[in-house]
Amino acid sequence: MEQIIARVIHRQQSEEHSQDKLSKQIDSCEKPNSALLRKRKTSPKVSLKPDQNWLVIREKLASIGNHDEASYKHKRKRMLNSYRKQAQGETQSSSAFSREAAATSSNQHSELGNSKRTEEYFNSKEMPRLTKVVALDCEFVGVGKLGKEHSLARVSIVNFKGEVLYDKYVVNDKEPVVDYRTSVSGIRPEHLKSSEALPFERVQQDVYAIIRNRILVGHAIHHDMRALLLSHPRKLIRDTSKWRGLRSHLLRKTPSLRKLAQEILGIRIQEGEHDSVEDARATLMIYKRFAKEWEMELQTKNDKLVGKKHR
Repeated sequence: MEQIIARVIHRQQSEEHSQDKLSKQIDSCEKPNSALLRKRKTSPKVSLKPDQNWLVIREKLASIGNHDEASYKHKRKRMLNSYRKQAQGETQSSSAFSREAAATSSNQHSELGNSKRTEEYFNSKEMPRLTKVVALDCEFVGVGKLGKEHSLARVSIVNFKGEVLYDKYVVNDKEPVVDYRTSVSGIRPEHLKSSEALPFERVQQDVYAIIRNRILVGHAIHHDMRALLLSHPRKLIRDTSKWRGLRSHLLRKTPSLRKLAQEILGIRIQEGEHDSVEDARATLMIYKRFAKEWEMELQTKNDKLVGKKHR
């Protein structure tokens, strides 16, 4: 019995000794690891800065392709703003313009800037009569980068009988012409360099004086008005590209003027170089074909709106 007890005590002592030895080994392993962790925590963070050459290259890469386009857009915006300011200034100083027009009465087109004189000018025996309905069409050339921007080059206006009231080429001294688009527009360099070509501001004045308070007929007329930097009351616009009657007639959302002329009038236009006078006459003839139905539809819409307001 004593031998058994002695063996148990010896075994316990040997186990305690092995546990002490193991704990020492663990402590010895933990000390360097903890020191390493403390070192990592206390050590300052190292921020890696990109190389300065790379920063310069990256800025150049970011700006390339955007710089030219941005500067061109800014330049064009500045030009359009100057046009608007000039137009506003000319409208406000109409009396001064009238004095200037009177001083240059020898020039027949100087009378167009004043609406009252415009009436007298067109109602004279020498000129076609200025009617309540007029049709307008414009031709454009390409300016700006790769000639993709539109610049006004010709403006034509005809009266209700199709007689030419106004047909002028437009000189644009703000931007050089990159593409004359002759195959479509019919515009050539000699047209814009001729003595009969007028500056944009003058053409803008003349057109405003002619179309003011009149029904204006055109095809996609908003493009022409935007190029002229002019606005016109919506109730006085008759756009052959937007009227629902013509759309349903050809079963197309936006029929082209060429297709409308062929299908409705039985004539072929725009087969080669475009002619703004011919296009204005074609647009007018299409309107006249549906004028009664068109005006009745507009009158019905107007009556409905008036009825809703009175309710």
